[in-house]
Amino acid sequence: MQNMGLMASNGVLSDMILVGGSADASEKPDRVVITFSAESKENTATESQKKNVELTKSIMSAIMQKGLKKDEVKTVSYYSYYSNELDQKTSKMKKCFLTLHYMSVNLSNFDKIGEITEASVSGGASVNHIHFYLSLQKQRELKNKLFEAATKDAREKANAIAAGLNLKVKKVINASEDFSQEQYYPTNPIGAMQNMASSVSKQEGSINYMPQNTSMSVHVKVVFGVK
Repeated sequence: MQNMGLMASNGVLSDMILVGGSADASEKPDRVVITFSAESKENTATESQKKNVELTKSIMSAIMQKGLKKDEVKTVSYYSYYSNELDQKTSKMKKCFLTLHYMSVNLSNFDKIGEITEASVSGGASVNHIHFYLSLQKQRELKNKLFEAATKDAREKANAIAAGLNLKVKKVINASEDFSQEQYYPTNPIGAMQNMASSVSKQEGSINYMPQNTSMSVHVKVVFGVK
């Protein structure tokens, strides 16, 4: 926001200055959500759904062997529908039934990411998405620090404007949040372990994930009284 100098009301200059202040910073994410799916395709709905149940059990078993509890795996969505696909033998379209069960795991220990993704794939899952983010507590802590910095920035601007007008800042008349913004950097959706090469590195036989920082910016506007 641009500095506006002295404010006018009904053509008469008032003794107030309106300024904007801003601050930005970045922080390492402290949470990650891994989304994976069990996908089954059969000729009938009953066969497809039955196979999906078996596949889900296999995935859950593999994940739980890595120390996760059953209630730590959440269902994100579940779809069952008919679809047409090309029969490779006859080169004709045929009807099949698809069942998709999307699940997610929310972790704070990034060292477990490689184990969980590898286990889910070994159990028959497709890894769809890995999203790093700041927890609500971390968001609040970072935002509060930025608000302090943004209001300090606004005061420094007000002091500079007032000095240029041979005035002095006396008090704060009004202050409000202009806007705040968080910028996250999720990994690209991935369908198989081999597609992760661009976002992970190998270390001691396991996958080492490298999340980017989360950026946040805040803007405030403050009305100062001057004299």
